[in-house]
Amino acid sequence: MSRFTKLMLAFLAIIILLSATFSGVAAFVIGDRVLAEAANRVESDLNAAEEMYAANAGTLYDQVRLSANRFYLRDALRAGQPEQAFGELLATMSDEDLDFLSVTDGRGTVLLRAGNALVVGDSQAGDPVVAAALQTGLPAVGSAVFDEARLSMEAAGLAERARLELVETRGARETDETVETTGLMLVAAAPVVGYAGEAIGVLYGGRLLNGRFEIVDKIRDTLFRGVQYEGTDIGTATLFLDDVRIATNVLSDDGSRAVGTRVSEEVYQQVILGRERYLGRAYVVNDWYLTGYDPLRSIDGSVVGMIYVGLLERPYSDLKTRSTLLFIGITLGGVALATALSIVISRRLSTPVRALVKASRRLAEGDLETRVPVTTHDEIAELAGAFNSMAAALAARDEQLKEFARKRIM
Repeated sequence: MSRFTKLMLAFLAIIILLSATFSGVAAFVIGDRVLAEAANRVESDLNAAEEMYAANAGTLYDQVRLSANRFYLRDALRAGQPEQAFGELLATMSDEDLDFLSVTDGRGTVLLRAGNALVVGDSQAGDPVVAAALQTGLPAVGSAVFDEARLSMEAAGLAERARLELVETRGARETDETVETTGLMLVAAAPVVGYAGEAIGVLYGGRLLNGRFEIVDKIRDTLFRGVQYEGTDIGTATLFLDDVRIATNVLSDDGSRAVGTRVSEEVYQQVILGRERYLGRAYVVNDWYLTGYDPLRSIDGSVVGMIYVGLLERPYSDLKTRSTLLFIGITLGGVALATALSIVISRRLSTPVRALVKASRRLAEGDLETRVPVTTHDEIAELAGAFNSMAAALAARDEQLKEFARKRIM
């Protein structure tokens, strides 16, 4: 193998090594950057989802606050005949899409329930939202968990609507429970103020979030605008009661909403028990997502559930794969081009050298008339000129020796 061949092979090896290194680094950096941008988007989307949840709570706050200021309710409480307000409260509950609407006196004892007129006389002074309205004299709103008894008390059929069958879910914490009977509620309360400004009662009402999809669908449609990837929504949103999905647009394998499925134990430990936000990759029902989970807190600060948004990971992992393949293709194309150029350059460089080597062999064999054509203006041309001068000198010397020999022989 000639020195030129060895030199060109070494040159190609360096090109291949450097190209592979730079391509690998570039593909890694771009892929990592893509995933980082997706993670940043998830965090931003989670903040937006919380704002939309808070806006929904604010709407409920206004509905109950304005209803508490209605004269018919004030007059009925002042007259000691709260049942006179039943028809109006029932109409308000229907018009405002509330699941329950109830009235207490100034100590928190229930006087009237629009959703269940037969159950009165119990005290709700211990309810955090009602207690906040009683103590501050101002409206209050917050998330809360109602057990089965409280649900049945506030409105007929509410407990049945809240009931969910738990679905075995990959990665979820172990539990012996098979049914969720409690309900995640949005609750607002507002004082009913007499004409002299005194608090004469409290109006409280709310919505059951179990099986209510308006909030999560609005979050999905607002943030992700219905974009799909290979037939799957690119973004999803969920409300959790503890670790159970009670309202979601994440789909099960059969295409139904994955209500009753549960979050992974890792997320449960960090969000529910640790009371901290979770941002990261997580397996959601049947696929991998880039996810964000945040605790949902009641008005007294206890964690009652979670709000979630997630981006399907497949579009980003596929983009990373395509980027890697693109850089590999660019690398192979660059190597092929470099190889072709190397061969052309090698031939251009080696041709005059080979001619010089061939002429040297002929000169060594006694062909003193051999000459090397000078076709360049570089070091090879200087070497060829020196060779031609040497060959001419040897030819002249040979003639002189021949002439000397002839004279001696004669």
